Amino acid sequence: VATGSRTFFGNAAGMINSVESTGRFQQILFRITLGLLAASLIMCVIMFIKLVVVKEDGSPQSGNKYLRAVSVVVVLLVASIPIAMQVVCTSTMAVGSRRLAEKKVIIARLSAIEELAGMTILCSDKTGTLTKNKLELRPPRMAPNTEMDETAMYFYSALASNKNMQQNDAIDNCICKKVIQLDAPAEALNDPNIDWVRVSQMSKRWNDLSGFKELDFMPFNPTDKRVEVTCLPPADASDKAQQSMFRVTKGAPQVVLRLALEDPNCEYTPEEAEELSRKVTTDIQELADRGFRCLGVAFKDVRE
Repeated sequence: VATGSRTFFGNAAGMINSVESTGRFQQILFRITLGLLAASLIMCVIMFIKLVVVKEDGSPQSGNKYLRAVSVVVVLLVASIPIAMQVVCTSTMAVGSRRLAEKKVIIARLSAIEELAGMTILCSDKTGTLTKNKLELRPPRMAPNTEMDETAMYFYSALASNKNMQQNDAIDNCICKKVIQLDAPAEALNDPNIDWVRVSQMSKRWNDLSGFKELDFMPFNPTDKRVEVTCLPPADASDKAQQSMFRVTKGAPQVVLRLALEDPNCEYTPEEAEELSRKVTTDIQELADRGFRCLGVAFKDVRE
């Protein structure tokens, strides 16, 4: 049993906290400090040369005056660097943070005050007002001339998901629950304190998933943006044609569509493939404008 930082969410939070980013306010202060330091060095070099080479009356100096010149240059250099600028800016933002706190605003970083002031558009979503903090599957949009119905699509999507209801992510958990809902008893699904692990034992389709043998599994990664699983149906399948291996991929719709159209066995003509690409792109944009996330699923029969 994993706890703390060893859990899925703990690991994600640790990865987020490990990212070291410098705010815009800190970058501006650093640039100002570097600019003043460069100007001060140039002026101090000129002052040092003048104090060492030339006398006050304009004639060349005699004797060793380096110590006096160095002392004057060091004083000027220290005085010209804005050491207290960081303290003054932090104190000013702390006052602003206190005023925001009086308005019930939580300030996580002081530099966020300056960064927020530079925004022109701020989009936010409060869970419970616009969303319910609950994922749901909307009716799918099937590709033209497809042989797969909605029920089969949910079933194959579950094959490409983590079926551990207690440890899978939110998307896989939502897909698994949808498969259970297909044929689980209605009275069990209406229970407000539903135990999905117990209810899954009442679902025939969910129990059928365990009969498929997983031969290969490619987990999701940011490069491929999809999950792929190679499965072998149960040996007691009545239809011999259904006993061949098959692959199911699930991921970004554009990636899944491109993978399907580039397959050597693709039956679409170039004109049909281009029309399908335009339709999928339009559907993705339409759903995105309404706040929906799209997920593509494809099935391929592997005959080797």
